[in-house]
Amino acid sequence: MHLSKKAKRHLLLGASAITVALVSVGLTSCSKPQAFKPSKWHTTMEKHPAIHDPSIVMVKDKSGKPHYYVFGTHVTEAESDDLVHWNVPFTTNYENPKKNIILGNFDKNLKVPFKWAGHNDADSAGGYAIWAPDVHYDKDYKWADGSKGAYLYYFANSSTWRRSVISVAASKSIKGPYTNVKPIVYSGFTKNDATDGSDRNIKYTKTNLPKLIKSGKVSGWSDKWNMPGGSEWNHFYAPNAIDPAVFTDAHGKTWMVYGSWSGGIFMLRINPKTGTAYYPGHDSKTKDGRIIDRYFGTKLLGGYHQSGEGPYIMYDKANKYYYLFITIGGLDYQGGYNIRMWRSKSPDGPYVDAKGQAAPSYKEATGSKINTKYGIKISGNYKLPGMDKSYKSCGHNSAIKTPNGQYFLVYHTRFSFDNNFQLRVHQMMMNKENWPVNLPFAYTDKKPSALAKNKIPGTYTFYNLGTQTSASDVARKEITLSENHLVTGGMTGKWKIEPKDSKTYYLTITSGKTKYNGVVTTQYDNEEKKSGWKIVLSAIGNYNETIWGFKDLK
Repeated sequence: MHLSKKAKRHLLLGASAITVALVSVGLTSCSKPQAFKPSKWHTTMEKHPAIHDPSIVMVKDKSGKPHYYVFGTHVTEAESDDLVHWNVPFTTNYENPKKNIILGNFDKNLKVPFKWAGHNDADSAGGYAIWAPDVHYDKDYKWADGSKGAYLYYFANSSTWRRSVISVAASKSIKGPYTNVKPIVYSGFTKNDATDGSDRNIKYTKTNLPKLIKSGKVSGWSDKWNMPGGSEWNHFYAPNAIDPAVFTDAHGKTWMVYGSWSGGIFMLRINPKTGTAYYPGHDSKTKDGRIIDRYFGTKLLGGYHQSGEGPYIMYDKANKYYYLFITIGGLDYQGGYNIRMWRSKSPDGPYVDAKGQAAPSYKEATGSKINTKYGIKISGNYKLPGMDKSYKSCGHNSAIKTPNGQYFLVYHTRFSFDNNFQLRVHQMMMNKENWPVNLPFAYTDKKPSALAKNKIPGTYTFYNLGTQTSASDVARKEITLSENHLVTGGMTGKWKIEPKDSKTYYLTITSGKTKYNGVVTTQYDNEEKKSGWKIVLSAIGNYNETIWGFKDLK
């Protein structure tokens, strides 16, 4: 999450968690763990809680029924059985600083990362900066008493736009509390004594690098990390250590993808026994020429301070693709925040978009927003006809595939003239080319019925999300799908459908050189003043555009 100083407002919070070691005198020393007490969540129900940078996690109960959790920036969280009604255990950001349900007593449990960033320092002056967590269950995590299995809470602390640290904490319950905090990767450090935003010394000796170098896990200092002279961070090359997201690949290996603006998006292998990283150790390059840094890992895209943050990777076993989501643009309501998507057959890339372009790895500075040329744009600013305000800066998403095969995109949105934010969940469906297309309305728990193909022709409210990053809303137009399969109005061309299942059709629209592949289905519109069932279309074009359309189901 890339924020200006004005946008950063943090409150104090905390909680306590202490492990007591008992050593028997005169006998072989042994440890007796304190009995674990999971946090109790006292909740209220909300449909759209104020959760920024939401990361979704699914947990099955004893009967196999899925239960969903989201975790967000400022130590916010919620749970749901249906992805519509959310039980929310907080009323303010950083609630209950002395006994937080997730991270316990911040001053005690986060003492090590706070020495570097995120506590009453620079942009976090007067409070805390705890951002963009992601929770991952690790069955091989090893506790001090020898027991295995933990929920791991990956999170970032930040003091400036480049000085940050990603850490991991562990719990035996997804609801917390999380303890055993271990830093993984730092950013913003220098070779020499220096400062950044405060009087705090940012020399690399204050990070985990000296221990890693001494143990041989990292080969040594790299001059690439700093500008010439060794007293300023090289943000063109090296990442900002925030926005972690963790996933497991097809072979059972665990990875953490992370980064925001600065040197781009990187990834590291995760050690399942500790939740911390396997570092490359030496610099090298991927087969396609991307950076592999001895400490930061493999670069996926970005660099030279082009916008791009909130990375998330979803692996789909059905089609064996890894889907990479990145949000570009500025995060306030005027910043044009929007989600881009790529895919790969390998967890570490290269990732390509619908145009066949590899995700860009920049090699020089430029003042232009060249990143708008890459990635399928799947969100944007738009206003529904029956709403008083627009959706703005929809981004920093996570994604999930449920046990019944449904795909969902989870993100936060802002609104016209308003930097407040809310959680949104949209269903996605796979098109014929195995790209997930984002449906236009927020998900509801209403079950669609069969859709007769003779209902599909007609006039649709129409949006083309385009490829640009802009503060303006995308244009709202109308198109008509005629019975003789012509497209007229705001887009011209030809359309055809073929059955996907009893409730959905694959859709193809050809307009000039652009071919859009997507779906036609039904959704219940609960967002406009007049709610009701709609026939909706969503498709991705071979020039990275997403199109939406909808009309009343009669």
